[in-house]
Amino acid sequence: MESQLLLDLSVALLLKKIDWEMYRPELLQRLRDDKLWGIYAVSYDTILSDFPPYRQIIDDVLRGVSPSVGRVLELGAGTGNVTKALLQRGYTVTALENNPFMLEKMGAKKLDQNRRLTINLESAESLDLIDQDNFDAAVAVNVAYAFDDPLGCFRNVAQLLKPNGLFVLSTTHSETDLDPLLKAIESHLKATGTFKEKEKHYRRVVEVNRDIQYSIARRYTREEYEQWLDQAGFRITYEKSSYKDAVIVIHARKVRD
Repeated sequence: MESQLLLDLSVALLLKKIDWEMYRPELLQRLRDDKLWGIYAVSYDTILSDFPPYRQIIDDVLRGVSPSVGRVLELGAGTGNVTKALLQRGYTVTALENNPFMLEKMGAKKLDQNRRLTINLESAESLDLIDQDNFDAAVAVNVAYAFDDPLGCFRNVAQLLKPNGLFVLSTTHSETDLDPLLKAIESHLKATGTFKEKEKHYRRVVEVNRDIQYSIARRYTREEYEQWLDQAGFRITYEKSSYKDAVIVIHARKVRD
């Protein structure tokens, strides 16, 4: 599949008379990253789907969304675990995810058969094509740390929300230490007698999360997230540590444009 994608991209570049060699390293890296996340998606679901703290963090975040809410925008839907929880609560969901491997994993869960779900192959930071003032709430579970421009994204989210709209999220921060979380996952697998069966997936989850921790997970502080939300027009109504203290959960309400 990678070779076919490379062929398609090279042809496109040649047709546009662009120097293929100039762009080849960047394209190769993007393909490898996408493939890595695709492989990780399988292990991620295998390990975390039955991990109680993972289900708890989803509940912690979604507790900030009122039951009376209708339309919800989900940023970085991944493999659809939060999407599923939103649908089970009766919301109409527009889910954004730009990784085709993640979407393939989501598709295996048959979530797209629900008429209340719309899936957009878009980055969580590319919100230009989404209708403004159209959502009652926005949700971002463990994705904001990956934003290159969190303030810009938060401002875009505010534009997409109706007056008094809700923005609920969880994210790592500069003080995050993922080791206690990874050890808790290992302990849970051993306690349930599934460690040997899932050890390959667990090792992959550890490897990817440690890479994330030392690359992007700790690049923003809690205070920066708070300031960006304020600058984007939100008032924080709730904040606490969760997920073995690996992330913070924030509930915020749009108070101004």
